[in-house]
Amino acid sequence: MKQNKNVVSSCFNEKETAESILLFDNVRLQVFNRHIEHESTEEYYLLISKYLLSLNKYSIEYIKTIIKRHIAVSAYFFIRKKNKNDKKWEYRIRNLDEIIDKKISLNDLAKAPKKDESLNENPFWILYSSNDHKEIKGSISKIIKLYEKLDGLLNNVLDYFYYGCRFLKLEFYNHSDLAIAHCLNDDMFDTFTFVPLDDNYSENWIYTNNFKEIDIKEKTLGHVINIIMKNKNFDLKNDMKTSSRYYYEMMFNIERKDLLSIYRFFKIDYKMQTAYIDKSEIRKSFKFKYNGIDYIFTPEGISRI
Repeated sequence: MKQNKNVVSSCFNEKETAESILLFDNVRLQVFNRHIEHESTEEYYLLISKYLLSLNKYSIEYIKTIIKRHIAVSAYFFIRKKNKNDKKWEYRIRNLDEIIDKKISLNDLAKAPKKDESLNENPFWILYSSNDHKEIKGSISKIIKLYEKLDGLLNNVLDYFYYGCRFLKLEFYNHSDLAIAHCLNDDMFDTFTFVPLDDNYSENWIYTNNFKEIDIKEKTLGHVINIIMKNKNFDLKNDMKTSSRYYYEMMFNIERKDLLSIYRFFKIDYKMQTAYIDKSEIRKSFKFKYNGIDYIFTPEGISRI
């Protein structure tokens, strides 16, 4: 019997999402691999950095080591999948196979790997186990030659600020030192609860493409309401800051879908990471509970009830 599919349960909880990604939760691997392919993993490692910092357990240098190992396993998993029918694939690593194929723990990534001289020429193992900058850069170059689109993922390993840094144009937090520095100044996890209190909200739904997830209307509206609340835009008059398209794809664990443009009143510009409410497009008012408090959404704004 076919079961109804739901949005991933952690879509409103950054901390749970971070832990799920860090520990290679199987439910997330397909979308994560697609983001690797599209070189859009920045949001993943920002969230992982924030999670590791929140534990107050590891030094910044060791957090960078854990991130490096996570990236090594991710790259290995990605390439291994492409070579799954090749039993003699030359880069197979038993130690990483064991990490991937069992329920991984943070301790697996945090503990120092056992030495294995038979893997001295294997770029994935060098990336995973080495602390030598020259060896790490060499392993990255070899892995990129195997599959060029891994460049975006592997770039996260290298520091932006290093001896001889060329200070290239900064557009993304796509180096581990930049991600960690950003999270040191933005260390709060965005976690909220949202439940609609009536069915009126669906009158504002305009998206015509079919979603497999039966609760997608509710979950996407939750993020829309969270954006409004975080921006304190209760009268619905102001422009609002949003996160990137890839952030929402990561949180929902759904890729290549325009997730937040599915309510007629919510207008978002992903490039500028801004949004606004078009009050003229609000077809019907609705009630909802956000972080345990009841509200009503009307063309006049959001107010408690």
